[in-house]
Amino acid sequence: MVSLEIRQTSKTAATMVMLAAVAVSFSALSQPEFDLAATDAQRQTVEKIQEIQSQDGPNSADLIEPLTVLGLLYEEDEDHYLTSAAFERARQIVRVNYGFSSIEEVLLLWHLVRTEEARGSVEVAWDLEQELLKLVGRHPNDLRMVPILREIADKRTDILERYLAGEFPPQIVLGCYYHFFGKQNCHSGSRRNVISSLSMVVRRYRSDALRIERWAHGCERWPVPEIPHKKELSRPEERLIERDVRLYMWRMSDYVRCLQAQYETAANTNAPASRLSPLDSENRVAVAEMEEVLATFKERVGSTYFLEGYLP
Repeated sequence: MVSLEIRQTSKTAATMVMLAAVAVSFSALSQPEFDLAATDAQRQTVEKIQEIQSQDGPNSADLIEPLTVLGLLYEEDEDHYLTSAAFERARQIVRVNYGFSSIEEVLLLWHLVRTEEARGSVEVAWDLEQELLKLVGRHPNDLRMVPILREIADKRTDILERYLAGEFPPQIVLGCYYHFFGKQNCHSGSRRNVISSLSMVVRRYRSDALRIERWAHGCERWPVPEIPHKKELSRPEERLIERDVRLYMWRMSDYVRCLQAQYETAANTNAPASRLSPLDSENRVAVAEMEEVLATFKERVGSTYFLEGYLP
């Protein structure tokens, strides 16, 4: 869904140094001698973290919420270093408890990207955002991905506007927008490629966000088109039938994918069989109907080679 910008590159040295520093800094937070200048809310949250750690161990899932709260409190104070420390520690615990592709990690990564951007760590923020995009792609139908996709689209729009105004944002090279679909030199190339690549990425992210919202509000079925026999049609009428059938197949393909998305979302939230079974049944009925329309079109009009790609 959102894999356009993701490239198989190793983390920068800056990112690795940052993560190592995060682990060290949070060790200090775990000690009773925390910063006496901290706010009451921060002190109370650190005390809660210490209590949970002493009772349940350093990787207890119960630590995730207070660590996230602590990160938000440091964020309010614009203490970016400790903000990163708290969010990164929470992320480590999420991975221990829920694996490497959970929604919880997506939201923490989002915070980490924003924190590194606020610190001015452009390369670190970019690397973290590439990880974020990979995880967003594993949750393509979750409404919580919508604000993330829109924010990233807005940031790419800002990069494009700055570039058009004569600036040279470092993300142009980091994203290899000069040669977006190749592996050529990322440091120079066509201005046209930069503009078209960024424009395409912005459209894709916004389109994905709109699709997630639309599917979350329900799936729209499309009526079956009438398909007369070819001998009854003039050539212009035949083209109109082809257009109607193509539109039907496109709309029904979207309908089937919407049903599948709703089924996956329901299954992931442990919905009862009374919710899952109708979605599965309607999906099977819709696919069978599409196959029947294709067969009818082939029998009465002609080739279906341009329509078969719409079948799920």
